[in-house]
Amino acid sequence: MLYWANITVPSGTLSSDPQRTRLHVVKGLVYQTIVQFPPGPSGLVGVKILDAGVQVWPRTDGEYFVADNYTFEIEDFVWKQTEPWIYDIWTYNTDTEYDHTVAVGVAMAGRDEFISHFLPGLSFAEVLEVIAAAREEARAPTREERIAAHEETRRKIAEAKEEPEPEAPESPFGDFFEGEE
Repeated sequence: MLYWANITVPSGTLSSDPQRTRLHVVKGLVYQTIVQFPPGPSGLVGVKILDAGVQVWPRTDGEYFVADNYTFEIEDFVWKQTEPWIYDIWTYNTDTEYDHTVAVGVAMAGRDEFISHFLPGLSFAEVLEVIAAAREEARAPTREERIAAHEETRRKIAEAKEEPEPEAPESPFGDFFEGEE
């Protein structure tokens, strides 16, 4: 499914007070995002896309796509699994004379069986397991896990202190240098 918005941005729309356009989507996997600038804006129009207040495209927070006669085709996989089923598209146009139109598209796989197409050989249930395993791997340790790791480190330090220090090897010079400072 391709969700599309042609957005006319009025002249004088500042980046400090951008225009918001809502793009309604469904639950699913975003596999491509398109931001299209026709000829004309000359770098005076910017576009960024947010999901529930968090900027998702471009990835750099606070930045905008800016171009003239160029189409950004971003192949990026984003799992949209929680409401709201909306992307907020923020635009500005610092041109003082002309309105400009940009187009934004979000390509999604909304049906479970189609999503598994992107991970060949896996059923949808296995795709969910892969996602859950990746989340578990990426999660921060719990308070209890941090305490246990700290106690293990302290135990190892205590064990190291209990070991007798190795004796210094005898000098090959005997007591020749003893007493000299």
